[in-house]
Amino acid sequence: MYLLVEEEVLVSKDFLPLRGRSRIDEEDLRILGILGRESLGLSQLARKMGMEEQRVHYRLKKLLSLGILGRKEGKYFLKYRAFGYNIPGGGTPVAKNPLPEPLSSFLSPLVSGGRLNGLIVVGSPDPHGPYLQRARDSHYVGVLGLFLGRYLDFDDFPVMLDTDIRLERRTGENMIVLGGPVSNLVALDLNPHAPVQYGEENPYELRGRKTYTEDTVGVLQKFKNPFGDSWVIWISGIRAVGTKSAVLALLNWKELLREYSGGEFWAIVRGGQGRRWKGGQGEGAGGQRVVLALISPISSSLLSPHLLRGLSISMSLSATASLRSRGWIFPARKSSLRLS
Repeated sequence: MYLLVEEEVLVSKDFLPLRGRSRIDEEDLRILGILGRESLGLSQLARKMGMEEQRVHYRLKKLLSLGILGRKEGKYFLKYRAFGYNIPGGGTPVAKNPLPEPLSSFLSPLVSGGRLNGLIVVGSPDPHGPYLQRARDSHYVGVLGLFLGRYLDFDDFPVMLDTDIRLERRTGENMIVLGGPVSNLVALDLNPHAPVQYGEENPYELRGRKTYTEDTVGVLQKFKNPFGDSWVIWISGIRAVGTKSAVLALLNWKELLREYSGGEFWAIVRGGQGRRWKGGQGEGAGGQRVVLALISPISSSLLSPHLLRGLSISMSLSATASLRSRGWIFPARKSSLRLS
């Protein structure tokens, strides 16, 4: 296998036939490396190679027949910037990162043996449901997929629209549901059974220990599926930006799940509007009595800058002061730290 990267050829020790008896060997790779930097004629190339022109001509003819090289005005040039060949035995897939704790416990049983054991459900982009709304947060599944893809493989296509999963009667399976009850019909079905619920008369209200109506408020929940022997992770918000807050909370799982050891879970989060994380308030509970804190920014290696928005979760005043003194959180208004 070899790969041309920034005018350098990386060479392996295994070279296989490309077509018939044609083979790529180390001298051919030298030619590819030189022509990857500049186009040359036969005489120029032979001088650089320190070889007889007849011998170089034979190799150029072979590489031309394989379609790797091109020729124009008497000069040879590389047609492609990257090449790859199969290694005998089929090779070994690149190993995924092992799921760390407590993220592994939180995703179980939706993740089993390094594979996704469930469906990801997003709202339809067409007007649908009792509110005739289009889902405006379904594209967040891309960020979720980038996050989960570091740890998981999957066999079948795991993403389904809420309308399709209903028609196929698969709501009893393990699910990661993205979006609130206004734009996701599966979320609408789950809402009466969830630990934290949206208002029945006003679905733009989120009811925890208090009622939240801000667009940037979201909730991350894990609970048993009321429609089958399975589990649900529901990531949602009052508006699309609230769903984004909940997605970002999951990406910052080291803070969010610090005390989690299994079972049901919920956390209400509020996102800020600036590039840096803002102080805000929220709630955490769910069996483990999870204590949530104002969290610092997610690493820029996880998200591109335009996705980095403010997100914060609150805890007791004493614990917040302790974390601030250690430089883990940004200052916030005193009123923003008040628990409901």
